Formats: sequence, C-alpha cells, structure tokens
Amino acid sequence: MCLGGIQVEWSVRRTVEYFVHMKSVCQRLVLIVVPALVAGAPLDSIDATAKATWKPDSSDSVPPPGQSWAVIGELEGIKGKVVKYNTKLFRGGPIVSDAGGESLKKLGVKTIITIAPARKEREIARRAGLELVEIPFGNDRPVPDDLIDFFTKTVQEKQGPFYVHCTPPGHRSGVLLAEYRVRTEKWTCERAVLEFKDLGGDTKAAKEMLKPLLGPPETE
Repeated sequence: MCLGGIQVEWSVRRTVEYFVHMKSVCQRLVLIVVPALVAGAPLDSIDATAKATWKPDSSDSVPPPGQSWAVIGELEGIKGKVVKYNTKLFRGGPIVSDAGGESLKKLGVKTIITIAPARKEREIARRAGLELVEIPFGNDRPVPDDLIDFFTKTVQEKQGPFYVHCTPPGHRSGVLLAEYRVRTEKWTCERAVLEFKDLGGDTKAAKEMLKPLLGPPETE
C-alpha cells in the first residue's frame, strides 16, 4: 500500500518523465499535422484528426509511445491493441480465435494470464499449446493481496513471456500490472498510476481498485 502516493512532490525524476511524455505527444502531433498541412487540409479538420488519434476509453485506439512500454498494435485474433510492458509482460484484450493464440506464439508468449476466464479461451490456449492461468477478480474493490502475490509468483516461476488481459472496459489487467510495477519493480505509486492513465486507464471508473495506489483522499 502507498499512502499518499499520488500527492508525492514533483521530484527530478517525475519532471523528466513528464517532459519525455510530452515529447512523445508532440512527435505524434507532428506526424499528423505536417502531412495534413502539406496536403492542404483545413486546420479544423487537422485538429479533429489529432484529437481522434488517441481515445483512452476506446479499445480500438493506439496508446501514445511511452518510455516504459512499447506499442505492438493489432494482432490477428486478439481484440484491441497489444502493449509490451517489458521483456516478460504483454497486455491486451481478449483472445477471440485460434489466430490469437498463434499471434501470441509469434510474440514468444508461453503463458496467458486471464482475469476473465472463459471456456472458449481455454480451448484456444490448449490448441495453441499455451499455458493458461486464471486470476479472476472484480472491479468494485482493491485487488486482493493474495491474488497479487499469486500473480507475482506466476510471473516469477512459470515460463514466460506472459500475456495479461481482462475484458473491456474493466481496467482490471491495467490495475494488476500497476500493482506489479509498485510491488515488484519498486515504482512509485504516482508513476504506476500515470502509466495506467497513459495506457487508457480510467481512474474514475477504477477508483475502487486503485485505492491502495491513490492513497487517502485529500482533505481541505
């Protein structure tokens, strides 16, 4: 638990992270605006295009580039976009067909960790020769400590890389990985919550799950 983590003062590292993030945002805007201006597009249409490029609440949108993750993008047989957190962890949407299992195998994934168990996915994993680990929990309360410990043990002891997912728009896999960042990778709570938001997480919708990371509410 990180009490008051979100109220941590602006440290040098946090300031650097902010400017790196803004640099990536500016780079994406340049890629949109410059070609559009050359093509003679009106400014209002360019602005609309830029705003539509990244919609955090949409599983069909592409997250902005980040210093702590890499965007893999769309993969056949998988709903939404896939993001690489590090060499061991990928996150994305549900696996909807056998092609999804094959897509994960091409990424090198050996184990699927699902927060939304489904018979269809069990069959897909079996046919693809991928191990499937089920860690179900709801989004109306913080992730139980024993499940976070089980997730950590799974990542440490089973064969990776791992593909982690839930079902949209629950944000459960994002919260679980934020907890992992803090507890295992020793990130600050503020940094983990910022990554959660940058990858499309809705802190209002996930506020109950995020309570241990957000800390107590501010008092006037």
